[in-house]
Amino acid sequence: MAERRVAVTGAGVVSPLGSSLEDFHRALCAARPGIRRLPPEVAQGSGVQVGAMIDWNPAPLFKEAEAANLDRATQFALAAAAQAIGASGLSASERTGVYWGTGLGGAHSLEAAYKQVYGAREWRVRPLTVVMAMNNAAGSNVAVRHGLRGPFANFATACSSSAMALGEAMRTIQSGRADAMIAGGSEALLTPATLLAWQAQARWTTCPLVRTCL
Repeated sequence: MAERRVAVTGAGVVSPLGSSLEDFHRALCAARPGIRRLPPEVAQGSGVQVGAMIDWNPAPLFKEAEAANLDRATQFALAAAAQAIGASGLSASERTGVYWGTGLGGAHSLEAAYKQVYGAREWRVRPLTVVMAMNNAAGSNVAVRHGLRGPFANFATACSSSAMALGEAMRTIQSGRADAMIAGGSEALLTPATLLAWQAQARWTTCPLVRTCL
C-alpha cells in the first residue's frame, strides 16, 4: 500500500516569545529575544543568571485546584495542544493519537517533593506526586482530556525528544495506523536543582583533563 501524504493542519505554542501563534510570530518578526534575567528564587545559588523563562499564568485555562495537580510542563502541553486541536478541528477519535516528547518531565513536582522531604523534613508528600512527575504525564493528559484513543507514545531522547515525536507521528499516519496525530513536546526545567545540575556538567566538561580525555 502506498504511503499516505501527511499535512500539518493545526499548531500551538507556549514559549518565552509568547503563548499563542500570533504572539510568537510577532516576536520573531520583531527579532525580540526570549532570554532574560531569571528571578532570584529560580537562579538561587546556581550561578545561572539568565534563561528562556516563560511568563505563565494558568488561571485562564485551568481552575486553581486543577492547576495544582498538573506540573508546569503538563500545563504547557495542554495549552499548546488545545491551540493545535482548535485550529485543526479534530475531535475525539479512536483513529487519532498522541506522540509526545519530554526529556525529563515533572521537574517542578519532583523538586517540590524533595524540598518537602529533605528540606522541611516532612515525610508525607502529595498523593499525586508520582503522576505529576512521571515522564509521560504531559502526553497522557493531552490524550485523556481530548478523548484521543489512537496510538500513544512518549519519547525521552534528550534534546531530540520532540523531533522524534513529530517524525514518528508522521510515519504512523503514513502507514495507516492513524488518521491524525497530536505531536510535539513540552519541558519546564528552570528549577534551582536542575540549573545546578546543568551548571555542574558545564564545569565538568570544560575541565582541561576532561577535554583531553574526551
